[in-house]
Parts: sequence; structure tokens; C-alpha cells
Amino acid sequence: MLRFNGFLVSAVLVSVAGPAQAAQYGIHGISDPAVPAGFVANELFWDGGGTLDWTSTGLRIDLSVGSFYQDLQGTDRPLPPAIFDIVPSLEFDTYFGIPGDGTGGIPGGAGDLGGGPFSTNAPQLSVSWFNTDQQNTDFHRTGMVTISDDAVGTGSIWVNGQVHEFSVIDGAIPDFSYAVSGTSGGIQTLVPGPWPVLPSQPPANNAVGITTRTVSSPDVPAGHVAHQIIWNGNGTDDWRAAALRVDLTSGTVFQHALGSDLAPDPAFVGAYPDLAFDTHLGIIGDETNSISGGALTGINGAEVLGGNGVFSLTEPYLSASWYNDDDKVDTGLVQIGMLTLSDDANGKIALHAHGQAWGTNVVNGEVWIAEVVNGQIVPEPVSLALFALVGPTLLRRQLK
Repeated sequence: MLRFNGFLVSAVLVSVAGPAQAAQYGIHGISDPAVPAGFVANELFWDGGGTLDWTSTGLRIDLSVGSFYQDLQGTDRPLPPAIFDIVPSLEFDTYFGIPGDGTGGIPGGAGDLGGGPFSTNAPQLSVSWFNTDQQNTDFHRTGMVTISDDAVGTGSIWVNGQVHEFSVIDGAIPDFSYAVSGTSGGIQTLVPGPWPVLPSQPPANNAVGITTRTVSSPDVPAGHVAHQIIWNGNGTDDWRAAALRVDLTSGTVFQHALGSDLAPDPAFVGAYPDLAFDTHLGIIGDETNSISGGALTGINGAEVLGGNGVFSLTEPYLSASWYNDDDKVDTGLVQIGMLTLSDDANGKIALHAHGQAWGTNVVNGEVWIAEVVNGQIVPEPVSLALFALVGPTLLRRQLK
């Protein structure tokens, strides 16, 4: 297990016979007419040579002059590549993670490089980010840093225990690549661990805890059943963290072509109504939600839901824990995720949530296990009358 700013990230490598191509990482400039005028785009990349998985990177840049490009429609994480055809400038927003791969997470700033807390604003960019899906063994863009063409400064990058420094001149980072030492290896296939002994009933709809609700809407993709994952604070307890585990013996998980593993942008939900039913974790319209790993670590490192500890929102094993660290208070009914399954899906689901702040002891946590039968969750809580769809596309939440 690798630890980054207090988060555990699973990275399992086993040796294989025969020579392996050396893995490389680096930064190079991007020339494209869609790069915003007055800025220079710098792509961060990883090439595992077909054997070594990218797990994490840290980056620090200090500018004495200039600024970092922040697209008004962008976020700190990459959006699905299909969006780039609609809004070309979004490809060159400053972001961290692999486009089209929502498993990337940002736990904080570049502490290993002496940077401050997470920031993408001048004069200092400070970030560390990771990926736990263990599938990135080939060439991937792992981030984009777009800097004004008058910018001057210095920077450093951390990958796989190696640190390299670089300069920023007129917004450009001179192209470079470095070989990663110890690049032999293949990816070990993990299997889920045993199920814990947990209650079989969800909390009542008027109790504090985590529940699900089947959604009835014409925008749910045909042949699928959509389930809102709902936190009910009953007006008193704030939602801070949750964990999910699903083991399917048949069926599939709906993944929208424009979606990611985090909640979609409300503007895109308005344009693509079925995007609301992409399987995701987090509160729509709240970018502070983040994914910390698989359900093995669960909440506060406790092996709450079993599983294999590797984050995944694809069948047959879904395993995730996620949290919200903003200043909003979610003590009412709030959708904290969406799980959409094909109507031939069968298996088992477990959910866990509590009202304590992230990093504190679990107190009065709500945990339950249920069966998945033909896409339905059985038993499912009584319908929550106060939580419904508004119109065909937008999900209502209690705003603070």
C-alpha cells in the first residue's frame, strides 16, 4: 500500500519473466489551435511500457510572473474527452488525472515537494493526485498545466519516488522525459474478500443513515434500473463520508459516455438528461466530493465492507469510499451517488455511512447489505416522498 497525504492507495505488482520496456514519464508542450490565446499548454504523461501501472504524481510550480489557465466550465479533474469536441478549450484547462478515467483523485497539495495545500492559482500550483484502477500501463495523459505566455518560474515533479526539477520560461516547460527505475512487472488480478457480518435491513426513511431509492424517469437508459444513493441526516447529522461495495454475478453497470466516477456537471446534465443516471459518487454541483479508494479501507481505514481494496465502479466488483470536505452542511436528504444497473443484474450490495467528520472515529454508523435481483435492490427502503426528480433532468437536493 502506498500512502499519500494520509490516504492509502493500492498498487499491486508482481514480477514476470523476460525483459520489459522501460516506463517513462515527463512533460511536453501541446500545439493546438484550441489552446486559449495568450497561454501555453503543457501535457503531463505516463508510459508504463505495457507493464508498469501509473499510481500517483506530485507537482509543484512557483511563478514569479504569470498565471495558470482555469476554464470557466472546467474542474480540477479531467472531463470526459467527448466534451472536448463540444467545448475545445476544456481540453487545455489546468487539471490532474487521466481524461475519461474518473478513478483519479486529488488528496491534497504537493507536500512531498515542500509545497503548500492544494492550489492551482498563481503564484503556486501545488497538487498530488493518484489512480487506483491498475489499468494504466500504456501511454496516458495524466494531467494538463496551461500557463500564460508571460509566465516565469520553477517547478518540480514527483513520480514513483523520483523527483525532477524544471523551469518555466514564457509559459512553456521545456520538454523532458525520464525512465522509471524498476520497470519490470505485470498487474496482479485481485479478487474480492469475504463479506462482513452486517445488518440485512436499511435504516428507516426517517432515521439518520444511508439508503437507496429507485428512480422512475423516462431518462433512465432503457434496460436499466437507476438507484439514488441518499444520505438522510434527519436535520441533525452532517454527511461526510460513505462506502459502497457491489459484487455482481450477472449484468452490467451503466457508464455514460460523457460521465466519470464523480458527480456530473449540472450544465452537462441539462444538455444530456441521461447523464444524471451515470453511475457516480458525490453530490451533483458540488466539486468538493472526492474518492479516496476502495471499500476495503472504507471509513477511517476500517475494513468495513471487505472487498479487495481497489477502487472500481465497473462490474463485476464495485468498491469505493468517498467523502465531502467542504463547508456545506448536509443534514437533510441529499443524493450522494447514483448506481444504475442493467435489469438482468444479480448479486449483492453493501453501503456504509456515518455523520462524523472524515478522519474521526466512526460513531453510530449505518451499515446494511441487500441482494441485487434483476437490477433491483431487495429489500429497498420505503420511498422517500420528499426526495424526487424535478422535471426530466435535474435532481433536487437540500441547498445550504
